[in-house]
Amino acid sequence: MSDLFWAAVRLAVALPIVLLLAVVTVRWGVRRAWGAGGGRRIRVVEQVPLGRGTGLTLVAVGRRYYLLVWGERGAEVVATFDTLPEEVGAPEPAPVDATLAWLVERWQRLRSRCAGREGHEGKYGG
Repeated sequence: MSDLFWAAVRLAVALPIVLLLAVVTVRWGVRRAWGAGGGRRIRVVEQVPLGRGTGLTLVAVGRRYYLLVWGERGAEVVATFDTLPEEVGAPEPAPVDATLAWLVERWQRLRSRCAGREGHEGKYGG
């Protein structure tokens, strides 16, 4: 028999074994990475990006909380908390710019004038 035949036989035997090992490895790795098998001691509570390649991360380690700033040069602990800090609410909306307010007012006046002319024959109406 030819070498091509034996190569095909080896492939037919080895491929299912390799696929089975890959499935087992991935399942075991996912369980371990996401803590399905045991208690997790470290948990990322929240992350906030600050810019390109930098950010803040609030991490829970046991019963303590650490605020980390991280970037291209590494990470550093900024603050440590015994209890979870209060949530920061959404910022108040900025005051409307004067130009935008003027444009909105003009638009509303124009709409009210057009609405008042409905039902009347206009200058060019038939």
